[in-house]
Amino acid sequence: MNLKIDEKFVFKNFNMITELDIAGEFIYDGIHTLNQMHSIEETALLFSFLYHISVGIERMQKIIIVLFEDIPKEQQEEFEKSLITHSHVALATRIAKLTNKKLDSRENEFLQVLSNFYKSVRYDRFNMGYAFSKEQKMIRDYVEKNVIAEKIQYHFITNEIIISDNVKEFLGKVIRKISGFYYNLIKEGSDKNNTYTSELRSASKAEKVFGVSEDEKSLQEQKIKEGIALKELLIYLRNTKEKNSFVRFLDEIEPLELDVELLNEYIEELSKGIVSQNLIDEVEYLYEEKGDIKRRIDILHVVGNTNVLFDMSDIDDEDQIDEAK
Repeated sequence: MNLKIDEKFVFKNFNMITELDIAGEFIYDGIHTLNQMHSIEETALLFSFLYHISVGIERMQKIIIVLFEDIPKEQQEEFEKSLITHSHVALATRIAKLTNKKLDSRENEFLQVLSNFYKSVRYDRFNMGYAFSKEQKMIRDYVEKNVIAEKIQYHFITNEIIISDNVKEFLGKVIRKISGFYYNLIKEGSDKNNTYTSELRSASKAEKVFGVSEDEKSLQEQKIKEGIALKELLIYLRNTKEKNSFVRFLDEIEPLELDVELLNEYIEELSKGIVSQNLIDEVEYLYEEKGDIKRRIDILHVVGNTNVLFDMSDIDDEDQIDEAK
């Protein structure tokens, strides 16, 4: 028996589930980049932050339009062409007409920033007359308008805004509000179409962005939690008296004589998802002093490789051994 596939269901369900996963990847990576910034003068990081957030939010907006608009078969091509736009503001207006719901003015202003960035500013440096970073001005104007002056810090030489914890918290809150608002509309649209579009892949970046509790008002809180979890792991490794085959394996690896004075700097970078270049340089220097490090590298490839099975003698219970097999 041949079963006819409902193309519209496939489009609104499977295609849009994937799009939501992609949107979550972009928004998470944008927040990740924001967390690494020190100042809006770091143009490459600022560009990456705006680019990732722009793409992620735009894709969410288009998912909502797919779910809420009626798409007669004869107008399918026209509908698809209508989605070829990078105007976050125009998409937001279209969504408001479809759902009778809209964002607050602060969030709409941020959509305007994203729209301006994505439609024109991201290509401005390819124009001969371009002389400064418009991204900086856009973010500076937006932050100064919406953040209490006492909470904004400026660089003592350049007088540019420092991406302090207050600024990260604020931007994370705005993006959380927009992404949460649109995700709720996606859930509503899923119910309307009897699809599973709002489902999130387990342990994905999308789940970290859209699956947060209502208590978490800023996406920056997720990055703070990740940093804390990493530090707890480091403290555990440093102090644990517990032993299993993996821990004993680590204990048998002779440590490099790293500069102890730089450890806190390295951990600060790691907690932001950065492996310090100073750490890389120091390791390479110590490797040069050691000479042949091939065997050491082979051993290190085993660390963190879950495909490697360590000694099963740690499991005493026979039932557990059977389960492990």
